[in-house]
Amino acid sequence: MINREVIYDRNLTGSYMKIPVSIGHEFDERMMLRRKLPGLLPVERCYIDGVGQYWYNISGKQSLDTYCRIQKIGIDFVERMIISICSEIEILECNLLDQNCLLLDPEQVFVTNQNQEIIFAIYPGHHEQLSREFQQLMEYLLTKIDHMDQEAVRIGYAIYEKTLDEAYSIMDIRDEIIARRSERTSAVEDTTQEQWKSREPVRSFDNDVLAEKDVSFENDMSGRKRYEGLKTDNIWKQEEDESQNHVLDQLFGEIRRIYQEWKQNLAELLGKDKKPQDSERKEVKRAPKQQDSWIAYPDDPIPEEKIQVHPTVCLGEYAVHPEGILMYEGTEQLQNLRISSQAVRIGKAEDAELHIEKDTISRYHARIDAKNKEYYIEDLNSTNGTYINDELLPYKEVRQLKSNDIIRFADVKYRFL
Repeated sequence: MINREVIYDRNLTGSYMKIPVSIGHEFDERMMLRRKLPGLLPVERCYIDGVGQYWYNISGKQSLDTYCRIQKIGIDFVERMIISICSEIEILECNLLDQNCLLLDPEQVFVTNQNQEIIFAIYPGHHEQLSREFQQLMEYLLTKIDHMDQEAVRIGYAIYEKTLDEAYSIMDIRDEIIARRSERTSAVEDTTQEQWKSREPVRSFDNDVLAEKDVSFENDMSGRKRYEGLKTDNIWKQEEDESQNHVLDQLFGEIRRIYQEWKQNLAELLGKDKKPQDSERKEVKRAPKQQDSWIAYPDDPIPEEKIQVHPTVCLGEYAVHPEGILMYEGTEQLQNLRISSQAVRIGKAEDAELHIEKDTISRYHARIDAKNKEYYIEDLNSTNGTYINDELLPYKEVRQLKSNDIIRFADVKYRFL
C-alpha cells in the first residue's frame, strides 16, 4: 500500500488520480513519463502551488474495490488478474523498470468500463515488496469471490495458500493456471469429438433403393392424375351448390324484409298507448322526496356544527425520510425510477437494477445505497458525470440525498423524493 495521500479529481478533460511526486528516483520517473507502456495508466507530472504531482488518467475506468462492489467476482476474473500481473511484470523488466513500482492496492488497480480490461499504475520509489502486495491482493479477492461457487472458492484458496510460502513465485502460479486452462480446453474438445462419433452414420444409397424410389415416383404420378380428375368433378359440383345457395339467399332476404315492416307497424301501434304512461313516470321521478321535518322544543339543546380544521404542514416536515423515488423531469419518454433494494446500480447495462436507455449514460453510471431509511449516492467514474443540484459529484465521494434534490446523470434529470 502506498504511504502517500491519493486524491481523486475530475475536470473538463477527464478523471484523474493524483499522487505526490517521489524524490530520488529520476530514472524510473523518466521511463514512466516518456514511454507509453501497455497495460499502464497514462500519467503526467503536474505542479500545483509549486508541489509536483503525478496525474494518472482514470477516465472510463473503475478501481478494483469499486468494481468488486458492483460485480460478482468469479475464478475466471481472479485467473485473468494473475495473468495480467505477470504480463505487466515482464513488460517492466524489459524496460529496465523496478517491478516493485507496480501498485497492487485495490484502489490503484483499475478495470475499464468498456471491455473489463485490467489496467495498472506504477509509482517510482514504491518500496513495498511485490510478493507481499500480491499476497494481500489475493487475500482481498478471496473475500469478494462468489462463495456459492464451490469450485471457485476451492481454486481461490489453493492460490492463496501458495502465496503463504516465503519462496513462492508469481510466475509459477501463472504457469499452473495456464496448464489448468489447457486441460479444461482439451477435455471439452474430447467431449465434443465423442459426441460427433456417437451420432448415427449416414446411410448409403444402392441401386435397389434407387429402383424403389423410381417405382414410388410412378405410383405418385398415377395417383396425382386420379386426384386431378376428382378435383375437376368437385369443381362442377361446387358451382351447382353455389347457384342453389344464391336462390335461397334471395328468398330469405325477402322474408326478412317483410318481417321488419310488420315489426315497425306493430311498434307504432303500441307506442300510442305507452306515451301517457311514460310522461307519468317522468313526473313521478321529478317529484322531490319528502324529508322528515325537525321540530325544535324550548328544552332541547341546539346542536353545534363541527368545524373541520386542516392545519398547514411545513414542507420541511412533510417527509421525514425520503421514499426512494427518482421522478423524471424531462421531455423524453423515460420512466420514473424506484429504489427497491439496499444497493442499486444505475446505468445502461442490462444487469443494472435501475436501467436508463440513453447513449450519454455509462454502463454503470452511479450507485445508490439505502441505510436506515437514508439514501447515499456515489458516481462510478462515469464518462459524463453525476450532478447533485448542478454540482459535479467527484469520483469516490459518497453524498447523502435529501428530498427534492435534483440529480442529473449526464443530461438526464431526476427529482429525488
